[in-house]
Amino acid sequence: MADLLVFASATLHHRACQVPEWSKQPLLAGAGQVSWKTNTLMLFGARSPGERDDRPLMVVNPFLEQVPLAATETGWDIATVPHLRRLGLRTPRQDFIVDAPIAGAQAHIHRAQVTVQLEGWADAWTGTATREVQDRIHELGGLIVGVTTAINPDELTQYDQLFALILSGELLFGWIPLAGTEDRQPLDTVTVPDSVTSYLLHWGERHASIAQVLAITDHALSESGAFDWATEQLFAETPQWPVEWRPVEEDPAAWYLLDPLAARFYFVRQHEDGWKLLAVLSRISGDGFATEPEARAWAEQVVLRRTDQHVFDWSRAAGTALPGSTLTGTAG
Repeated sequence: MADLLVFASATLHHRACQVPEWSKQPLLAGAGQVSWKTNTLMLFGARSPGERDDRPLMVVNPFLEQVPLAATETGWDIATVPHLRRLGLRTPRQDFIVDAPIAGAQAHIHRAQVTVQLEGWADAWTGTATREVQDRIHELGGLIVGVTTAINPDELTQYDQLFALILSGELLFGWIPLAGTEDRQPLDTVTVPDSVTSYLLHWGERHASIAQVLAITDHALSESGAFDWATEQLFAETPQWPVEWRPVEEDPAAWYLLDPLAARFYFVRQHEDGWKLLAVLSRISGDGFATEPEARAWAEQVVLRRTDQHVFDWSRAAGTALPGSTLTGTAG
């Protein structure tokens, strides 16, 4: 008796074109009939001594309007992952080996355009790469392609989104060799951080601080309300020592608290997007930085020294409506 092979998929249509329904005679769209999106960026990586070794990455959603389904004990479930594994893609942090190429896959670069073609897939995926990414692809002889249907790559704007996607298991990786380099020896394996941490860098001409954001709350809270909120966030029970939030010199939007038992230093600061509770790694008072590169270099050294993490991305953050500049740094 032969097994019956069943295919199922969920497709997206305009209501005016097709009413949502289960159909026993569906028209499955081929890869060439659905739209796809890519986003090409640099993936943070490090060698064992902590040396940076970033890898170029193209994130692809190969079919925005259709996903394969598989029958489970409780019904139907999205089966993108097993579908993609059949193409040779693997799960990062599990069985994906960096620089072990997918058989029959190739990448090409023409000016700023990077094109990836997988054997057995109708579409060739194309994305625009920065000069840094292009140079790194040439240097390494390939790039990582990350395929998922869990996100539109256009919406992938922060590194914490990428790492959350990696941890979810919904993003599969494959090493795609650059055409003409297929016989190159594999490179040394690199590691990707298990998680990433966000730090807030705030500085002016006479002050600077780098801190980890612990919590954020309503911008409309009064000062006393913000102090009560921050204290509740820090301590499950009322401390036996006086809790007194004091103004931070040269940073009029911030107040500080020193926990004498844990020897930890905290800020509560009013930013334009809310009050933020911060665990301070380091601060400068009476002096500051004239330029952003100087402030970033100082903050990166502090984070590395205090946490053994590397800051690999900086982005603008909501300020305090007072003189000064604010950046969010992502580290791993």
